[in-house]
Amino acid sequence: MEQVSPAKFLEYARFNFNQLKDGNQERVLINTYGCIAKGFHAQVDQLIEYIKILKKPKSELIEFPNKFEFIKNTKLFAPDQILFLNKYRNDLEHRYLVPPKEVVQLSLGYLEYFIRDSKEFMSIPAKTIRDFIDNKLKELDKKLRHSGSRESTIETYLWQARKFFNFFGKNPDLINSQDADYYLQKMIDEKYPAGQIQHIEAILYYIFENILNKKWEKGAKRPQIHHKKPPFIDKGMMDKIVKYAPSLRDKLIIKVIRSAGLKTGELIKLKVRDINKLNLSSEELMLMKKYIGNRKDGNLFLSNVGKPLGHRGIQNLFISISKKINKRITSEMVRKSNPHVRFEIVGGKRSFSKKPRKILLQDELLTEQEVLKIAKHVLDERKRDYFYFAFHLGIGLNQFKTIKFEDINFNNGFINVAPAKHYNFDKIQISEEITNKLKEYCKKYQIKNGFLFPQRKETMRYLMESAGKESGVSPKKLGYGILANSKKFTEYYK
Repeated sequence: MEQVSPAKFLEYARFNFNQLKDGNQERVLINTYGCIAKGFHAQVDQLIEYIKILKKPKSELIEFPNKFEFIKNTKLFAPDQILFLNKYRNDLEHRYLVPPKEVVQLSLGYLEYFIRDSKEFMSIPAKTIRDFIDNKLKELDKKLRHSGSRESTIETYLWQARKFFNFFGKNPDLINSQDADYYLQKMIDEKYPAGQIQHIEAILYYIFENILNKKWEKGAKRPQIHHKKPPFIDKGMMDKIVKYAPSLRDKLIIKVIRSAGLKTGELIKLKVRDINKLNLSSEELMLMKKYIGNRKDGNLFLSNVGKPLGHRGIQNLFISISKKINKRITSEMVRKSNPHVRFEIVGGKRSFSKKPRKILLQDELLTEQEVLKIAKHVLDERKRDYFYFAFHLGIGLNQFKTIKFEDINFNNGFINVAPAKHYNFDKIQISEEITNKLKEYCKKYQIKNGFLFPQRKETMRYLMESAGKESGVSPKKLGYGILANSKKFTEYYK
């Protein structure tokens, strides 16, 4: 038997509609819309067969709602028109409602457009489009390898590119900025993590610039990543964690993670020869030599059977400790419990490739008396107060210089500050003493609005460095970081 094409159903629907003038309007409308629905079904099935060659969906699309959703998500046609056709098809087939004449007439036009656009879309054989996509992927692979990208990076880029090209099912050269914005917006609507969306956006941007040779005019609003302040473990809790570590090896693992700021991957790659590069106290170094014994080389930390310790071993250690102290503890929390220390990465491919951050040692910290002594070397009386407030507020330079009078809540004792580079906090609590000092400062200099410390960043840096040098309190130039961090690090060492 010959298969009826969508165009043939459209022809039958027009023939039935032209018989409205002969009477029995209800029968004609039902027959006409029945042909429209069948034509719609037939065209959707043709598209599914075509797109399956491109996309290879995981499950068979048998039920019509699944087919309809699959077609709608491809963004091939105007969704409003397809929704309109599907709505009245459901009304006729499931609710047995007679469609109005105006709806039938409009649906005839929509079906005609749907069939015409489908033919245009399928004018290029699916295998040819598959070849177009494969060629673009080969070009992407070649460029990434030429630029020296890692194998894992190449795999990620190729996977995301294939997924992106297959989503639209057309020649990649015809993809434009609006298509890319739609693709990202769909991910946003489906609640993809913000970090993943930004990662995919970066990959698509590379594809547009280097493979499609187009400029991506970004239109979709991207979700923002809000960085949480890492949990801080105080000295009391750290002692408790070490106490519940079951063996000498486990105690040393915790101490090394904290003192050297190492990630788990860096820790398990440590060698015996690396112990002198770690920031260990004399007591810890003695315990480390006791643990190492006669070993001269090889991995520093070994499992119970003498093999190199792995990620799972570290993970199980912290799970065990967490159960004992009834609080979730991870290696990352321990690592960040000493935030001002970050030594060189040792072991593995990243050895010595990252410069260590400046270490704020205990003898570099300043007391309040030393800060006031340094401030005396500043000629401008108002600028002397900068030292006092920077010391007690303990915030970054960008945050300090942008504090306005309107940001201070004198009644509740807090200041609204700009978010720091890595943490998404917007207010800091201040003591009653600092609140009163700020009141006196504002009254003395008649500040009722605007910035409290109106100086350029470079000026404030020079002011503090030159005053620190002239005072003789600090052997080196006094940086803002030492001034702002001295108070909280002094409390930490206690």
